[in-house]
Amino acid sequence: MLFTPAGTFYSKVQFKTEEEVEKVVVKNFKLLFGDYSILLPKSLIRTSGGKGTVPDGIIVDFKGNRWFILEVERGDHETWGHIAPQISKQLVAVMNRETKNKIAELCIAEIGKQKEFSKLLESDLKTNGSIYCPRPSK
Repeated sequence: MLFTPAGTFYSKVQFKTEEEVEKVVVKNFKLLFGDYSILLPKSLIRTSGGKGTVPDGIIVDFKGNRWFILEVERGDHETWGHIAPQISKQLVAVMNRETKNKIAELCIAEIGKQKEFSKLLESDLKTNGSIYCPRPSK
């Protein structure tokens, strides 16, 4: 069981598939990352050596001025055979200049689709129409 500071109660749920978990995370990403965040869609990112990986999403947090790779995994995946190689590729890929540019382009495109979000950033974060994609979190 989990309670938030506001007193919201959450109960433990057993998910059958990774897709089920991913849907819950995607549906609730603002609860997890804040109102000033957007979720970029799944997209192939590459290391400078050309190895590709598709994270479950990228979260851009404008208030915190950072972004995160979103990867949803169930506990039954093997750590060193499945999860570690996947996360390693993602960490290396986000250092690639082409990947950073792609994320910035996806960010700009997503903000363009979400006019209300853009207005929220301008009014609450005083962006004055100048919105840029933050740096990756460490």
